[in-house]
Amino acid sequence: MDAQDRIATYRFLSIALQDPFLGASLPPLPQAEGPWIEARALWDGVDRETWSFLFRSTFGHTAAGAYPPYETHYGQPTVFEQTNVLADVAGFYRSFGLRVDSQRGEGADHVGPELEFAAYLLEKERLATDPAKAAISRDVLAAFVRDHLGKWGPAFGRLLARNAPAEEYRAVGHLLDSFLAEERVLLGLPAVDSDRLPQPVPPLPIECGTLPCGGDEGE
Repeated sequence: MDAQDRIATYRFLSIALQDPFLGASLPPLPQAEGPWIEARALWDGVDRETWSFLFRSTFGHTAAGAYPPYETHYGQPTVFEQTNVLADVAGFYRSFGLRVDSQRGEGADHVGPELEFAAYLLEKERLATDPAKAAISRDVLAAFVRDHLGKWGPAFGRLLARNAPAEEYRAVGHLLDSFLAEERVLLGLPAVDSDRLPQPVPPLPIECGTLPCGGDEGE
């Protein structure tokens, strides 16, 4: 798969997994084989009204449910660990002068912005005329996939493929999982160990024994 097809796949997945009312239009998927065939068959010609119905039936009440689309819901049970992950993701974005628009209503660790950032890096590498700058974009993409998107994205994709009520989003989950596996190979990263994929865990509350809580100070 060439760079343009990879970029197109990242962008399709990013937009399909975000709220249709954000205004973006679904781009076409490349003419690739495997799970791309199923996704194209289900998504080609889908209008915004249908897309909105599919999105809300899939994500309307599952932000912390069977397949949360946020990185910090995977393997980071404490508020402190979640804060560290969010800070690191935001740091990747800031290093390229980017941030998540607060009007979108999504955190930096949402799968949509993470996929969008990966597409951005790949496009920068593709268009770079300086080999050194192209290498920087590629190295950052490899690090971002290794430490973030490729670490939890396969788990999210598999859960979505198994549990989403709409077959369109089950196909998206399957495509995401398969695509990230191919990306790891292209970026020189080891394959994901299926037995060690992070699973969704609810955040644990901060214990009052650790920090002052309520009105007990000074008593």
